[in-house]
Amino acid sequence: MSADTAPGRLAHLLRAVLLGARFAAQHLRHSRMRIALAVIGVAIGIASITSMLILGHSIDARLRKSLDSLGADVVALAITSSVSVTAPNGTYTELPLPIPDDDSRTLWNVLRTMPEVAGLATFERLQSCPHGEPMGDYEAHRIETAIQPLLALRPAQGTLLDAAQTGPAIVAGAQAWRRLREAQPEAGVGGSVMLCGKSFRVAGVLAPHPGTEIIEALRIDHALLLNDAAAGQLTLLREPISGLVKLRDNLPARAAADHIVARLSRLFGDRPISVAASGAWQVSEVRRQQIALYTGFLALVGGVSLLVSSLGIANVMLAAVAERRREIGLRVALGAAPLDITVQFMVESVAICLVGGMAGLALGVGLAALTLKVVGYELALSFATLVMPALLAAVCGLAAGVYPARLAARADPISSLQSV
Repeated sequence: MSADTAPGRLAHLLRAVLLGARFAAQHLRHSRMRIALAVIGVAIGIASITSMLILGHSIDARLRKSLDSLGADVVALAITSSVSVTAPNGTYTELPLPIPDDDSRTLWNVLRTMPEVAGLATFERLQSCPHGEPMGDYEAHRIETAIQPLLALRPAQGTLLDAAQTGPAIVAGAQAWRRLREAQPEAGVGGSVMLCGKSFRVAGVLAPHPGTEIIEALRIDHALLLNDAAAGQLTLLREPISGLVKLRDNLPARAAADHIVARLSRLFGDRPISVAASGAWQVSEVRRQQIALYTGFLALVGGVSLLVSSLGIANVMLAAVAERRREIGLRVALGAAPLDITVQFMVESVAICLVGGMAGLALGVGLAALTLKVVGYELALSFATLVMPALLAAVCGLAAGVYPARLAARADPISSLQSV
């Protein structure tokens, strides 16, 4: 008997849905303005959530692409020296100390002999011009030419730095070159530019590089890369030498970096010299946590907007129940079951939310695409970012219609027919 009852109930439910859709369509046509406002409210909430999800997914996709382009086998090493001193107020502060040249040479020579290291190149940031004036908007770095193949740098114009070059020469990152051209419109590749009152030949301009988002110590796109001759003319004040290490194939980056740091730290014993390593894996974890945090917060803001819209839909449905008491009473008197009445209003509520959801989905994708285009990112869509808002709209429609539908289903047909 239960086998016969189940198909019967399913058929009854299907008929109730179809009939409810018919009555819902009639009501939607007769209350266009009210329904339109409810749809707009849902569309705004869904658009907010959709755009935030797509922005977060697109930024994460760009980060993944950057990591793949740069390679997880590149480790940045920072060598610093400092000593703790007591300030007059009794607090402790770290006072930076210069690293002796002998220690620096010993460190990098030992590093080159390590079995984990496939390639090594050093760089150091130039902090100021010769007379102490700041470098301005530029990040100037003295580099070893080996850093260029290590990071797979490509020239968009001109050439890379060459160890055979004897004169002072620079290579500009994409963003640094744009700022240089704004300040010195006459500058050109193969010509000269002025830095700190001195003239330097521009060997080339680099193509945009993904390492800009990964290696904070050497943001390629914003940097001016100088050979030894150019760096020697600019400044005597430099930051401690840093380096980029390319690990051998198939080595776990985190474990290899920890082993390198431990060995170099033992090299200096108790002297106040510290070694720190960072790699793509750390940047990946931190950036993804940040992206998830920002995306979640902004999606929550959109969710609040959607909740307010759902309350508005519930209010619209309650008003519809009050206005259609005579219709409800007549349907019940003609034999409609409580399920039929419940389904009618649930279908209407879900329909409003789905229409608003589809409109909001299209609007959210458009807003996200426009925002990403402005900042120069590619649009990345995923199944989840498109399906989740639609499902959320349907769930909100169900939630908003539950109470009005139950109220309509429990209406007394006699009192409903007597009301005008």
